[in-house]
Amino acid sequence: MANICVFCASNDKIPEIYKESARELGELIGKRKHNIVYGGGNLSMMGIVARSAQDNGAKAIGVLPRMWKELAKIEDELIAADDLRHRKTLYEMRSNAFIALPGGFGTLDEIFDTIVCRQIGVHQKPFAIVNTNNFFQYLKQHIDKTYTEEFIDPKHRTDYAFVNTPLEAINYVESNLSIK
Repeated sequence: MANICVFCASNDKIPEIYKESARELGELIGKRKHNIVYGGGNLSMMGIVARSAQDNGAKAIGVLPRMWKELAKIEDELIAADDLRHRKTLYEMRSNAFIALPGGFGTLDEIFDTIVCRQIGVHQKPFAIVNTNNFFQYLKQHIDKTYTEEFIDPKHRTDYAFVNTPLEAINYVESNLSIK
């Protein structure tokens, strides 16, 4: 059993295809006997993935900055973070793997923070980025350009994986977990 940290959108005005991806990932996390670590609360994809995981047997561990204490809570365990930077540290401490679904600036920040922390040796945890509806197509192209123009050492290509579905994401992180 692993604690899988999920990054995703908190805005509810997004197309249904992304919400369905969150539902599917949560279901897989629960059915595969894992727990979910996420941003806390009940908003949009974050609430959907947590509830879906809970409905399928997972424990939901929310990491919520104190400044958002008024958000509706659905977590089985709530961890209060001092601020957003502290929140990312707590994610890393409480998780065995990471999965990113589509999201906004916060999700992008979490994606790059997770990759950089792995690159510099803070952790060696698996990380999958789910390219639902080609959401991350241009991000992937940009990252590929950083390799071809030698801004990043090619050995870091294995620090994460772009995948197309929640099932591919869960299979990837499970096959690369250091705990079984």
